[in-house]
Amino acid sequence: MENIKNLFRIINIGLIIHLVFVQRKETESTWAWILLMLNLPIAGFILYLLTGQSIAKKKTMEKEDMGGNLTEDNHVDILTTGEKKFENLFADIQGAKKEILIQYYIFKEDFLFGNLRELLYKKAAEGVVVKVLYDGLGSRKVNRGIWRKMKRNGIQVKAFKHSFWPPVFALISGFNYRNHRKIVVIDKYIGYIGGYNVGKEYLGLDGRFGFWRDTHFRIVGSAVNSLRNVFWEDWGEKTEGKVLKGGVGGSGVQMITSGPVSTTPFIRNVYLRCISKANDRIRIQTPYFIPDSVVLNALKVALLSGKTVELMIPCKPDHMFVYWATLYYAGELLQMGAKVYIYQKGFLHAKGIVMDEDVYCYGTANMDIRSFRLNYEINAIVYGKDEVAEMCNIFEKDKLNCKELTWQEYNSSNLLNRIKERISRMLSPLL
Repeated sequence: MENIKNLFRIINIGLIIHLVFVQRKETESTWAWILLMLNLPIAGFILYLLTGQSIAKKKTMEKEDMGGNLTEDNHVDILTTGEKKFENLFADIQGAKKEILIQYYIFKEDFLFGNLRELLYKKAAEGVVVKVLYDGLGSRKVNRGIWRKMKRNGIQVKAFKHSFWPPVFALISGFNYRNHRKIVVIDKYIGYIGGYNVGKEYLGLDGRFGFWRDTHFRIVGSAVNSLRNVFWEDWGEKTEGKVLKGGVGGSGVQMITSGPVSTTPFIRNVYLRCISKANDRIRIQTPYFIPDSVVLNALKVALLSGKTVELMIPCKPDHMFVYWATLYYAGELLQMGAKVYIYQKGFLHAKGIVMDEDVYCYGTANMDIRSFRLNYEINAIVYGKDEVAEMCNIFEKDKLNCKELTWQEYNSSNLLNRIKERISRMLSPLL
């Protein structure tokens, strides 16, 4: 057995050289991989093949970075419950006349997806063009027969990379780069973007999570052009240019994307800019808080400058290591004087940042390294006093369903929790 380990150590040395001189990952991520591959050579080798390599990035670098233009003629509705989101979505789909483009990371095989399919069958029969794009890993539990039936009923269906079985195919297809976006565009006119996927848990009907608190947007206006373009990029085809001839509101909206094909982590940089440019207050909601060193230090500098930093995170995990790492980093901010709120009503899945009362950036990107660098993400930046005031009011109402975590309480946690947090923190570049 020791001879096998030594063989893998030799192989891993070659991978480490590639990691340092070719991939040029961030320092903390590089050291995490080096330590893992040298101390656990077999497990480190397998994990690196599945999650650490950049094959997908190399294959897709010919694509352009995608950032939408600022448009100022949009009407934005903020949807904070699954019931409201899907009530609006189903009504808009029912009224569709020409085109329905749907993209989600997760489809769950339950009644909500069943109701959506029946409605899409009806629209396809009416002659409406219907396209559905799903992520192969996020939607891996859906029976393939369902996708085949959708195709038989006139719906065009594509998978954005297949799931990770078998592992060899995962290596070729880039298993670690997942499409985390949630986009719907109806008749080139109405757009949806945000945190909700398709499944009963997003309606608060899963006993494990209870009430599901998320943030989604229904947008009518020229910003929908950017949503539609992003969908077509992910679908693998180009679309004709702008299709809208003016919007219906006065909200300034900019769509911004990032992912492994981006040479610049645009969403992370927008978060960073909001932190550095804030004059008074920074409000953050995220289910996963694993910032890189630059974002974490920017938050610490903001606190040292006398700015108020408020962080809202869930009270329960859906990914255990991520949850404990989140608590670790929340503790670092607590020690510097930040206010940390633990959402108690159910599961908090909303993800975004509000800068003062001037601008907010919400969408699919968590404030973690995976969303910054690996996942295909999309956020909406919304400008304007009235629009941002609504998001601030939502944040304040959410605080009523939170318990504030104090530094004294965090610092007095038991030894086992401290150990779990520190182990998870060490793994954070890999999560």
